[in-house]
Amino acid sequence: MPYPDNSFDVVICVDVLEHVADVDKTLMEIYRVLDRGGFFFFDTINRNLKSKIVMIWLLEDILRQIPRGIHDWKKFIKPEELTQQMAIAGFKHILIKGFDLFGEGLWSNIQAYLYYKKTGGFQGCITDNTSLMYIGKAEKCL
Repeated sequence: MPYPDNSFDVVICVDVLEHVADVDKTLMEIYRVLDRGGFFFFDTINRNLKSKIVMIWLLEDILRQIPRGIHDWKKFIKPEELTQQMAIAGFKHILIKGFDLFGEGLWSNIQAYLYYKKTGGFQGCITDNTSLMYIGKAEKCL
């Protein structure tokens, strides 16, 4: 990134990490441009069968709510992998939580989809379930 070291108090990556070519390099750059005491906030998609079914097969291929081919399942990141990669990059105080846009069961999935069709938005909530999507923060300590 064309910024000097320690340039930003906050870096936010929303729907980004699952699309980059090199997550390790991206995290190192984020760490470099963050000022000491700065925060990194992110969300991304877990890599498992559920994410393949929901994010690619259902949302891309069947419902076409996401442009087809936008996701490469191999680039989805397991929370434990991202935690390890962030620690290697130098981040501390890493916290990851589940980010639920669709609900846990079939009925709540249908309700979330109907709400989306009606309003164009989701009613997300933070949970302990990281099985599909997750959100988190990390700090570049002093």
